Amino acid sequence: MSDQAQQEQTDQQKRLPWIFFIYAISGSFNTVVAMQYLSIFVTEYTGITAASLASVLTVARFLDLGVSLFSGAIVQKSNTKTGAFRPWVLFCPLVTWAGCVICFINPNLSAGVKLMFIAVGYCMTHFPMNFLTVAQNGLQTKVAGSNPEARLAIASRRIQGMQFARIITSAATLPLINTFMATDLPLNAYLIVTILFGVISFAGAFLIYAQTKDYDLYDPNAKSAGSAASVSIITMYTQALKNPTVVLLMVVDILRMVAMQTVASCAAYYYRYSGGDMNYMTVAGVAAGFVGFFSALLATPVARKIGKKMSSIVSGFTAGGIYVFMGLFCDGNPLLYIILTSAITIGLAVVGAWGVNLYLDAAEIQLYETGIDNRPFIMSLQNVPIKLGFIASGPALAWLLAQARYEAGVMPDTAVFVRYLGIVPAILYAISSVLVMVGYRVDEARAAECAELNAKAMAEKAAN
Repeated sequence: MSDQAQQEQTDQQKRLPWIFFIYAISGSFNTVVAMQYLSIFVTEYTGITAASLASVLTVARFLDLGVSLFSGAIVQKSNTKTGAFRPWVLFCPLVTWAGCVICFINPNLSAGVKLMFIAVGYCMTHFPMNFLTVAQNGLQTKVAGSNPEARLAIASRRIQGMQFARIITSAATLPLINTFMATDLPLNAYLIVTILFGVISFAGAFLIYAQTKDYDLYDPNAKSAGSAASVSIITMYTQALKNPTVVLLMVVDILRMVAMQTVASCAAYYYRYSGGDMNYMTVAGVAAGFVGFFSALLATPVARKIGKKMSSIVSGFTAGGIYVFMGLFCDGNPLLYIILTSAITIGLAVVGAWGVNLYLDAAEIQLYETGIDNRPFIMSLQNVPIKLGFIASGPALAWLLAQARYEAGVMPDTAVFVRYLGIVPAILYAISSVLVMVGYRVDEARAAECAELNAKAMAEKAAN
């Protein structure tokens, strides 16, 4: 390879993490309205009760969980003319966007029909995200190769991009909604903002689709023995569930995602009733976004220094301790709540810098030991805890509102609501950190060595 070609390759390797950064920013716009405001939109504007919404969303979320169990296998076996992962990255955001739009249509029909719209919209929003997450992680691995530093660089840029997007979306979403509410436009404000944000999301999807074309190519030998596309679904699950590290990571992530999604689903109710003004939600999002973004920048060297295991332990105990304080002292104190929720992002940024690389380490070792490439599927299992977190957050929100004796427009006992909102997540995070301390035994040096040996073996196989 000539010096010029080598320089061009080096420049491209430096540029690609920033492409993932931009993509992470744009992708965060697609679902932000649905994630943050769907519950309060439904209970406040459609006439549907919180219990009815929780019931319908729980069913939809179980269906979503079922899709997540097979999405990794489907993506792992894909091999199109434009690559294995890039088509998913391009087209899944379009279906998700359509689903978000349907969630906010709010037709002038019965409550049952409205619930059907919400269920369909929710499924269209979340089902494609299962495939998208797998494809993003697979594409990240192809671009970074076996280099652990390149993997960390892309993973950390993705987290930084999501945090940067949080600043923008937090500052813009509610003001935009309020602005459109004051107009005479025929569509509701939530729907208009959802449509606008979807355009931004698709632009980012097209960017990464175009910029990674040299890394994700059609493979004529994709189904040769031992390759990812040749593995049967039964073997995928058998290999994954035989791996104690993968099982441990899933349990830990389930506990943390249940905590995280429950708190997220309660945010609008906290600011409206305990905080006294839902506009605090905008302030909170911007503050947490700024803190999260700069924490993500600083977290990368910290994560590199202390390693994956200690990153997970520190993140969990930090979040747990802050949640305890939040539950005890934040009723009627939205500024303190904002400070504490922002502080939580500092601790979580350390483990977040590694992203899916914790699962990937376990998958690389398993590939080296078995000769079976199950890496995309194992990385896809990170989806399952996210879905279980969504499932649990619906009943958890309904239960918390019931404890506070909530009725549409009224929450009499905010102290109880806030107490549980802090203490329950604290317990879940503490348990997760203890599990990592006791059970996580992956040697990072061995994982990096296995990744390099796997890459060499695959290159030799392709050459022959």
